[in-house]
Parts: sequence; structure tokens; C-alpha cells
Amino acid sequence: MAPAGTSVIALHRSDSGRSPAARHSKGVVSMRRGLLLSVAALPILLAGCSSSSSSAPAQIPAQNLQPALTNLYQQYAGVAMPKGTCDGTVVAQEGSAVKCTITDGAGTAWPATVTVAKVHDGNADLNAAFVDPMISVADANANVATLYKMFTDADATKVACVGLQKAAPASVRPCVVTDSTGKTVKVSLSVSSVSGDKPAFQLSIPNS
Repeated sequence: MAPAGTSVIALHRSDSGRSPAARHSKGVVSMRRGLLLSVAALPILLAGCSSSSSSAPAQIPAQNLQPALTNLYQQYAGVAMPKGTCDGTVVAQEGSAVKCTITDGAGTAWPATVTVAKVHDGNADLNAAFVDPMISVADANANVATLYKMFTDADATKVACVGLQKAAPASVRPCVVTDSTGKTVKVSLSVSSVSGDKPAFQLSIPNS
């Protein structure tokens, strides 16, 4: 059930691609969309990376992995990364990976990995990924804008969602909506369920 003082709006998108249908509900409410892969790619130069011999692949030090983690966190949390650490170096060879941990502003640790996707012309393309499926800020903002419009008939001219959100039931993310009437509203986007790779969202909006 929604907390006291809030209204809940839901949008259900069927797998057959039919038009969404909005409804108020105290039960399961949903807007189903395919999950985005929680991956952010970033190229780095290999110049200065160490190697045990001239023929061995270079070792990419942990500090050179930080930009990939920072980019990942920004994409999924919408704010700068407070802290990110990796277990050590990673071989500059396609498919090599290292375990990492991102710590958010609340002190929660989120497991991640950095993988070497490609090595070419003295560069390595790094993929940073969360271990758990996550909802990106862009996807959260889009869901909030759609649901807000269906519920209030006002366009969400600006949506700002922040913080990490798992694509898992009961995960919640705070957002702020500025609508076409000039009103600024604090709302909450939550995942009510996940079926396969399709999360179901619900939006809680304070009563006026």
C-alpha cells in the first residue's frame, strides 16, 4: 500500500505492444520495460601501464580503472561517485576482468566488475558493470515523466532522479518533478515486481 498522503499511479505496457492503460490500484501496478544492461564503456590509454616483459600484456593498475567506475555511477545514480575500489590490476587483454566495489553516499557497497572489452592501437576499452541489474537514471526519468503525465495531465518538463536503484521488487528511488504548471513535486519511483527482464514500476505522488 502507498504511504499515507500519497497517490499511486500505474501504467501497464503489455508485451504485445498495445497502448498503455493507466489505472489507480492498491494491488500490483506496473509499467513493464526491458532491463538496460548496467554497463558503461570507457577507453583508456595503455601508455604507462606496467608489463613483466616486452611480450606480456600490460597490467592496467587499479587507479586507471577509476574513470570507468565513475562513468558507471554517474549513469546509474545521477551524481558523482563517492568511492570506488578494485581488487587489483587487470591484464590488458580482451575478456580480462577484476572485481570492484562502489560505495554510495549512504555507505552502501555495490559490487561491480571492470572488464577489458577490446585492446586496439595502444588503447583498452573498459566496460564497468554492476553485478546486479540496475535501473539507469535516464530510464527512471522517462518512467516518471510518463507516469506523472498519465496521473496529473501535466507534462513533466524536468525530472531529476538520483541514487542507485536495483531492478528488484521494493527498490525505491526519490525523484523531483517540475511540471508544465510550474509546480515542483517530490515523488518516489518504485519497482513493484520483475517478470523476466521486465520490471514493473509504480509512482507515488503526494496529495495536493
